[in-house]
Amino acid sequence: MKLKRLCCTAFIAAALAAMAPQAYALRDVSIWAQNEVWKAAAAGVEPTSFSALNARSDVTRAEFCAVAVRLYESGTNKAARVTDEDPFTDTDDIHVVIASSLGLVSGRGDGTFDPDAFVTRQELCVMLGNVRRVVSGENGNLSAGGLSAYSDADKVASWAAKDMADMVSAKVISGTSLANGTTLLAPTDTASREQAVIMAMRFLENCGLREAYGVTGTDDKTTSIITPVQPGEAPPSSEDPELSADPKDDENWDTWQPDPDDYPSVDDEPQSAKPVSSKVTAYRPTIQKYAAQYGISDYVRLIEAVMMQESGGEGTDPMQAGSCGYNTLYPRRTNAIPDPEYSIDCGVHELADCLKAAGVQSPTDMQNIRMALQGYNYGSGYIRWAKRNYGTYSAENAKEFSENMKEQLGVRIYGDPQYIPHVLRYYPYQ
Repeated sequence: MKLKRLCCTAFIAAALAAMAPQAYALRDVSIWAQNEVWKAAAAGVEPTSFSALNARSDVTRAEFCAVAVRLYESGTNKAARVTDEDPFTDTDDIHVVIASSLGLVSGRGDGTFDPDAFVTRQELCVMLGNVRRVVSGENGNLSAGGLSAYSDADKVASWAAKDMADMVSAKVISGTSLANGTTLLAPTDTASREQAVIMAMRFLENCGLREAYGVTGTDDKTTSIITPVQPGEAPPSSEDPELSADPKDDENWDTWQPDPDDYPSVDDEPQSAKPVSSKVTAYRPTIQKYAAQYGISDYVRLIEAVMMQESGGEGTDPMQAGSCGYNTLYPRRTNAIPDPEYSIDCGVHELADCLKAAGVQSPTDMQNIRMALQGYNYGSGYIRWAKRNYGTYSAENAKEFSENMKEQLGVRIYGDPQYIPHVLRYYPYQ
């Protein structure tokens, strides 16, 4: 089956918490689940395909395939690829096809996958067990214990018993205690999207796959591999319970267009600014192509300034867009993109979103450009947070946001609070 390249058009959105709002793709996350779902989103476990889906609704078989693929990429540090033809007659979902080709899932046995069926708890455990086997090559029991502590253990299918016991032992899944003192596993019950994401995150942490997405190292040079460039994935301040990081919540989102009058041309003589490198200017035709595609043709020089700061035009990910939500082809990590043009595509698309969210009116609208640039670095959730709490960007609130994020994520580095002067030194139209 011929597979088309998939492009992500959804935005990572922020869910709201009454006391400590967090940002994630799912909507209407239950209060009890918010901290763990945020952690999963920050770790890259929650796929962008979950954007704007109801967290409390049941997860489907196809949807969980996207989660399983993320876990595979985390454990192997490799981009998942389709290696086989689509074996199913009822779906060509890219995540299903990839998960099947990797051996993470199987069909119903009649040539179908049943993609819209809801995942049962025992099916979910088997899928996680498959990820463990494929990634680590291990098939040994995580515990000598079985499921005898659960009164409905006899309801677990024989093909799921081992994996369910392993996931119970690893504290990936737990039972439900009833008033009469019995505890149920409910193996044939379905799971909600938020439950599935939380289970996947616990699997990542408890089954030896955590390193690829977490904080690594123990000394003062420890840094987070979770880079703050993903759209909307930076949580707002706990003082701002009504804030959404989705720039589409802004009024006039769909009708926003830059004012073309009196804009400087890309060929105008630069004012006082450091020159970008020849490697950056070599990408100008590609930058112009995607700037036109995403409606920001008048911001080519700004894009070049961003690229200069991000990479100097070096490497295969010159816009450092590996962690961007628009990167749907490769692992969402820094420098994960091996194709410079795809990096520019993702990075320009993300920057266009930030310019819109910040309400930038022209290439010389410097105050709003500053806010947009900091959003590119931190994630566009910063823009909503800054507008809600302070009305605009400032160096002080950029630092405050970074400090908040470091505390919430337990990392020593979060973005670049000095990103604005670092980029604008290469921007001539100030």
